[in-house]
Amino acid sequence: NILPLKFETYNSTLFVDANRYPFCIEQNLTGWNCIFAGYNTVEDVIPDSMEAKALVALSLSSSDSSLDTITPTKSDLMAFHRQYANLQSENARKTRSNTYTANGMVNRNSVGSSSMSPLGYLLAFSHIVRMGFNLRPFLHEIYRKSHRIVSHSKNQHHHRDGSCTQQEPRLRVSLHMRRADSCNHRKQGYETNASVLDSKAQTSMERMCYNTSVYMDGLRRVQNLAGGRPLSVYLSSDSAGSILEEIQTNFKKEYEEMNWHYLNFSLDTFNYVGYIEFGNHDKHGGLGETALLDLWHLSHGQVFVGHLGSRFGKVAWTLATARHNTFIPFRTVDGHSVCCEVDESCSQVKPYIDSMENCLTFAHELTSKKHKDYWNNGSQLRKEDFLERHGILETMENKI
Repeated sequence: NILPLKFETYNSTLFVDANRYPFCIEQNLTGWNCIFAGYNTVEDVIPDSMEAKALVALSLSSSDSSLDTITPTKSDLMAFHRQYANLQSENARKTRSNTYTANGMVNRNSVGSSSMSPLGYLLAFSHIVRMGFNLRPFLHEIYRKSHRIVSHSKNQHHHRDGSCTQQEPRLRVSLHMRRADSCNHRKQGYETNASVLDSKAQTSMERMCYNTSVYMDGLRRVQNLAGGRPLSVYLSSDSAGSILEEIQTNFKKEYEEMNWHYLNFSLDTFNYVGYIEFGNHDKHGGLGETALLDLWHLSHGQVFVGHLGSRFGKVAWTLATARHNTFIPFRTVDGHSVCCEVDESCSQVKPYIDSMENCLTFAHELTSKKHKDYWNNGSQLRKEDFLERHGILETMENKI
């Protein structure tokens, strides 16, 4: 397979209004090409970003102890990747059959052939997504201007005897809270408990929203598992400002102990009727911009709390996986894992997720099969696909 050098050009793309951006007008760019640079362009590594700091790995063989001034050349990068590939090969030779290498990337089976481990598949998939999510520089500038931080305390731990010690850096947690059209624009009547794995499929007419307390429970759980480490929360929602006001009022302890990062968008952007995709309104361009910047915002997290039944949440989690180059722990509130779709019951489809490819790329809309009783039971097409691929469905039909 070959990655495209640029995105397909369309006369119009619903969520991209190229006329909002002077750069796109000057360059005559439309659609997604206005927003994203191509796969063959320089990655959008901005000053002080996680990617920029990750480049210090290239300095391990350098005699220069000043790691902040490193600018790797193309030959440096090629040498680094050759060294990495050789290490993978050497590790693979040393491992026993059916075991993974020390870094979890390569598996050697009993006949000596190599294949990627689940983590290897996840990282490869995530980095391809990240390469495609190559935002134009003007969007990073909009992000910088929109970014707000509510900071209450320094990284210190106060003991009962009055002394205090410096703590390790704050743990960054992405928090995705669904509101607005996801909740049919309701302001109340949300679920008071997180959904579990065997909860029902959440079709568009059965989609659940959750009280702020459910998300706060998730943050507290993460903090407890991290040994009480202080958190920096990267909040994404259609109404981040009002949510922070609610947290300040009803969860004062957490509000004052945690640092809060959010994007200060105009409230008018979210003042529309109906659904984002189908609503008869003129907010699509602004909504597209806020969604892109919120995805980038959430990708800062070292841990994810929120919705993995949401494709928006999945993309945010995947981008974070690529930016940190590791598995991102998550606490989902909607009873969905990374592998199952929002309109599936995770516990029902779990036996039919038989590979990382199926986990990461299955989409029932891309199959030619038709749903049966979709609005009551959700999508069952993954099961049908599994049975068909393994020749079980044909055998069952022949018996009938």
